[in-house]
Amino acid sequence: MLSLRVFVSAAAALSAAACSANLDVFKTKAPEIVDVEVPVIVEGPPAAWQKDAIVGYVRGAFRDPYSIRDAEISSSAVQADGASPARTIVCVQLNARNGFGGYVGRRIVQFDLGGRSVRSASEAHPQCTEMHGKGAVYQPFPELEALSRL
Repeated sequence: MLSLRVFVSAAAALSAAACSANLDVFKTKAPEIVDVEVPVIVEGPPAAWQKDAIVGYVRGAFRDPYSIRDAEISSSAVQADGASPARTIVCVQLNARNGFGGYVGRRIVQFDLGGRSVRSASEAHPQCTEMHGKGAVYQPFPELEALSRL
């Protein structure tokens, strides 16, 4: 009877921990520095340096970057209001594992790029939807999926 109580207590503790855990694909919550009030202008396919910067960022910021599959990258866009330096934005659709080892389903991650590096990233940002409405298209992102073969 005692072993059954221990088992039930352990199961309850694990269940409570699972409910309060972060299910995101990021190791930590990325800071949000994006101003959605400034419109974006879609430019065209992302440059090679933008892809490289995103792959490098994902390797360091995702819980399991080697599990990424079904990755697609959007056109790049610029956000500028005239008063501050222009920001480059690229969105990526992907499926990756969370902290529990399960795939989270297809997510959209917005990357804010500048100075040939990623300044910040956030999930489900409304600017990715805005960019899609302005003609941004997604294309396969094999460079990101190649992490699974490392």
